[in-house]
Amino acid sequence: MSARWTPISAFATTHGRTSCGRAAVSRARTPAREAVWLGLALYAAAFVFGAAFESRAAIGAERAAGAGDDAEALRRLRAWSWGSRVIAVLLLVATWDMVFKPGL
Repeated sequence: MSARWTPISAFATTHGRTSCGRAAVSRARTPAREAVWLGLALYAAAFVFGAAFESRAAIGAERAAGAGDDAEALRRLRAWSWGSRVIAVLLLVATWDMVFKPGL
């Protein structure tokens, strides 16, 4: 019985069985597959957080500085700084997950 052909299975077959290729081809829940999805979810969370929170904080700080409200601009920049730290942590955990693949 042959497996159904997909572009991912063709890539995994022709370029050696990488953990990413194995995780994408198999339908079974494996630690490698879970690690790939966790890494992608963390990357997506960092992107969404940056788009939703960081942009609003930066725009608010710019508007407050333009209006001469230094206290509000400082408050918004502090929020932006904390948001940048959250994004850095999310990306660091995603990188750790993709490099070390916990559970394998």
